[in-house]
Amino acid sequence: MTLPPNLQAVRDRADKATAGPWKASNGDKVFYVSSKSHSGHIAKVYPKNADANANFMTASRTDVPALLDLIETLAGALDGVLAIGYEHANELEFVRAALDKYREFK
Repeated sequence: MTLPPNLQAVRDRADKATAGPWKASNGDKVFYVSSKSHSGHIAKVYPKNADANANFMTASRTDVPALLDLIETLAGALDGVLAIGYEHANELEFVRAALDKYREFK
């Protein structure tokens, strides 16, 4: 299963970002986001909520690709379920009709 264009654009942006994992460190009234694969800082995060924002940013470097992988897996599974459903739609309709007749009889 390939990602829809809007999610593929997210994947492309994630792939172009500095390799992770990223880490946050506390400086003087600022948090820094950095990576071992990049010299210097990727970002400086200033207060308000600097620690929470820096932690979110660092986690997103690995969270976003993981979420996209999960979406691809689930979309592939859904495609499989839908294919089976379409393949057996007539049989399911027959079962539904039989159940309806049973309920009427009851």
